[in-house]
Amino acid sequence: MLVPMMKGLTGQGPYIPPLLYGSFAGAIVVLGVTAATVPARAALRGETLEE
Repeated sequence: MLVPMMKGLTGQGPYIPPLLYGSFAGAIVVLGVTAATVPARAALRGETLEE
């Protein structure tokens, strides 16, 4: 929605610096890996029931 508006107003797409784009992509990857591994590690670390 914002990209067509920028193209209409300025005649070109929005510019995102490569370092900023890379940092967003890296943060998304780190967040995704953390969201997948933390619950898995917590589930695997749980104590077993032994009597």
